[in-house]
Amino acid sequence: MLFIYIFPSPYFEKVFERKEGCPAVLCAIYQEVARKMDILCEPVFCDKIDREDGRSMDSIWHSIINRPKLLLRWKDSAGSEDDSIYIDVFRGGSLNQSSVYPSLREQPAASVDSVLKKMLGVLTEFMWNQYDEYGLETMRDDMLFYVRLACSMSPQNPNAITSYAEHCIGLGIQLDDAIQLFQNYFQSSEYKPLVEELFSRSPSEMLEECISKLNEQKAEIAAAKTVHHRLSSLKFSVGLVVMCNYKKWGRNFREPCVIVSWNLKFQESSQWKSEVVSDDEYYGEEDSDDEEVDEDEACSRTKKAVPSQDQPHYHILMVDSAERNPQLQLNVPEETLELLPTAVPIKHDKIWFHFETFDGRRYVPNAEKRAQFPEDEAVTLSLIG
Repeated sequence: MLFIYIFPSPYFEKVFERKEGCPAVLCAIYQEVARKMDILCEPVFCDKIDREDGRSMDSIWHSIINRPKLLLRWKDSAGSEDDSIYIDVFRGGSLNQSSVYPSLREQPAASVDSVLKKMLGVLTEFMWNQYDEYGLETMRDDMLFYVRLACSMSPQNPNAITSYAEHCIGLGIQLDDAIQLFQNYFQSSEYKPLVEELFSRSPSEMLEECISKLNEQKAEIAAAKTVHHRLSSLKFSVGLVVMCNYKKWGRNFREPCVIVSWNLKFQESSQWKSEVVSDDEYYGEEDSDDEEVDEDEACSRTKKAVPSQDQPHYHILMVDSAERNPQLQLNVPEETLELLPTAVPIKHDKIWFHFETFDGRRYVPNAEKRAQFPEDEAVTLSLIG
């Protein structure tokens, strides 16, 4: 029954066929049909727990989308409050006397804003669960739109703004917009500094994090405009498809990848993930707490295991199908890479941010990338013959 929230347009006809769907949409249909018949109905929220809720496999989702329950209330203009009839659209339009819902006699009608906020809350909660379970990148990106919409509907709600900021930081986009929302909130009459103590991550802290992330991005953009001149010791170049050797779960893995950029030594970057493999992962064993450890030997082993940060490091795009989010952006040391005798295409969404085409042997850098690494194209062509 959640389909109407996620794909509303193609499924409206299904609502009419099945008489099932999102309660708010069903209420709107019922209310409009009744209005055309000169029957005035008003939506009301009800917190009454239905005994049938626990019987279905979908009871969890039913609880999400139908709490509080949205009903339509009809009252004969000549009658009293006791004569009100409540229409449960989620139960196929079943009719109930006011005695079933005595607490609703004095409850005002639900506003359009409250119904829309409820629908939005359901949608974002459903998408959160889908992303947590399946790690769907597209759903995460779409979810940012709905979280931003929640901020538009409640611009002084710190919970909505903080949630939006967390998404912006995670995706690395729209940070300036999140910063502006926080600043507007802090300048509003509804801002109360003491309330921040109730948040695990206060709005002030989130604002600082957004500003820090935005400054990092500006620094990376400035660095990307810096011309990189090669040293003769560099083995690889931009556009090459190479093999990356790495360890995971105590095992060796090899995956093809494409080189996007390089630095003469390791540089920390929030955009490019860098994993330093622990000594235990390299050697497939752990030192027992009960055994005496030779510190000199342990230090020597660690030096052999952890790649030197003084060697050239390459930013690569790689796909690891075993990962929950298989499209990876990595910052890896030169010693983990080896040239592939035959290039293969890399199915990564960020490829075309850096390259114009794949010619079967290498990826051809775009104009911006060629300006940043002016000597790499000749090296790439020499390496692939």
